[in-house]
Amino acid sequence: MNNVYFDNASTTKPSERIINLYSNYASNLYANTMSVHSFGQKNLYDLELVSARLCKLLNINNYNIVYTYNATEANNIGLQGYLKSYTRGKILTTKLEHASVLKTLESFKNIFEIVYINILNNGDIDLDDFKKHLDNEVILVCIMMVHNVVGVKFSLEEIKKLIQPYKKIRLFSDSVQCFLKYKEDYSMLDMFTISFHKVHCLKGVGVLAYKKGINLKNILFGATNQYGLRPGTFDFPLVKATIDECEILYNEIETTNNYVNDLMVVLKKGLKSLNVSLIGDNNNSYIISFYTKHKGEVLVHMLEKYNIYISTVSACNSTSSYDEGLYAILKNKELTTQVVRVSLSNLNTLKEIEYFLDCLGKSI
Repeated sequence: MNNVYFDNASTTKPSERIINLYSNYASNLYANTMSVHSFGQKNLYDLELVSARLCKLLNINNYNIVYTYNATEANNIGLQGYLKSYTRGKILTTKLEHASVLKTLESFKNIFEIVYINILNNGDIDLDDFKKHLDNEVILVCIMMVHNVVGVKFSLEEIKKLIQPYKKIRLFSDSVQCFLKYKEDYSMLDMFTISFHKVHCLKGVGVLAYKKGINLKNILFGATNQYGLRPGTFDFPLVKATIDECEILYNEIETTNNYVNDLMVVLKKGLKSLNVSLIGDNNNSYIISFYTKHKGEVLVHMLEKYNIYISTVSACNSTSSYDEGLYAILKNKELTTQVVRVSLSNLNTLKEIEYFLDCLGKSI
């Protein structure tokens, strides 16, 4: 069989549609949005319309939109920008966060108290432990929408209710693995980040969205465009093509989700029949993780021989000796090195699932 790509949580194959869109826009809308001539100013005006379309798509009002190169950059700009306005306080988060969130927060450990909330065996947040740490010293809660390795969807609605009485707390969420896969209420978030290459768009566009009125200090210096937070020339044709594509994808969410969920049902059933150990208790249609007796990296390379491509942990954390987020769930460092992740998209097929299960059975 040709390449069976089950690493869609890392990145996805770009659609022909967006490649054609970008090619057209790049050939015709190449003027710098910061230029004072009419060509540049027309693109600047169009950029404002594009941002308004994105806000409408996500059903968010009174948010500033900052375009970045990816979600890692967006996480850094948002978190550092917010925390630089404070000299003390407490941050609530978990060890399950993406490396770009965890490492950014850790860089402030000498200024703020950082509390890592306990994780339940099913991969969800221990809300009782979360409640214990809520007080008037908390200035920020960082919880991702969907975990990028285990696939657990976190109870952000419940967390929002719990922090409501504390007026100075801001809720920040890395929403990358949820965006355009589920219809969520982004308006409950004070700040969030998304990326587009996880949903068959081209690499090179991320977004930081934050409520107007929140003061973010700049960590980059240069021009004043994008609220001074992300100065410099950026690829406007790519942004425009991406938002065009996203409007189409948004209308296909239910159909896509149903299709991928049908694949996941078959995959889960097959994995259980092979007696592998599934991690977490989630209803995610796109991501599932498990471990076998083999090291995760060994199993990845074994399946490569069949032209099957899965992953160990998050690609952004793949060089670490073990994954802290998985350890928070499994409580066993050795087991974390045996975990592999399968992540699906609407380009995958039932035939690929069946082929994968057959090859996995031969490999373990």
